[in-house]
Amino acid sequence: MAIFSASAASRPGVRAAGLIAAAALLGGCARVTGEPEWWDFDDASVADAPAWAPLLPREANTTRGDNLPATLGASFDHTLFRADVTRAAAGEAAYSIPPVEAPDAARLHGAVRDLVAAREGVDAEHLLAAPSGCGPGVEKGCAQAFGELVSRQDARLGAALGHYARLVVVVAENVEVVTWTPVRNAFPQLPVITIAGTLDGRAVGIAVYR
Repeated sequence: MAIFSASAASRPGVRAAGLIAAAALLGGCARVTGEPEWWDFDDASVADAPAWAPLLPREANTTRGDNLPATLGASFDHTLFRADVTRAAAGEAAYSIPPVEAPDAARLHGAVRDLVAAREGVDAEHLLAAPSGCGPGVEKGCAQAFGELVSRQDARLGAALGHYARLVVVVAENVEVVTWTPVRNAFPQLPVITIAGTLDGRAVGIAVYR
């Protein structure tokens, strides 16, 4: 049986559709390993990309904040965000979600589901989704919820990604935190935690694997 390799996943130009097709070929019997290179980066190296990481005020912890720079969303750079998240992860399996088309909350949820399923090598129907229920008007903000979930697995990683989770909350709409549990041969596998929202009709966020 052919296994989708890390080297194949690292080639520029491999997109979500390709990974989803590979997952379908695997039939849910093997897990994809290595960084999921879902979208083009113009051959730019993460190591060579300049740090971006705009500073956010304290209000960004749980809300969008009235005093945030009006140009922050407009100036958001997916490639630099991806590079910063990769640096913050420091070798752990945490990656930015590629800017796939996601014009509304339902399409966003489906797009993230499909990407996680492709990375885990299972059909989308074999992912159990547990939304955190975070967001405006509830007790816990999404950046906080994401940080707590990740910190239960790895306290350092949770703290390192906190800034970028807050950034997602600031620039994006329809932000959702979900714990995805792949089911393989009727057995639950290690969960995947995501925070994602929509920005200009496309997804932005972070996925943490184990």
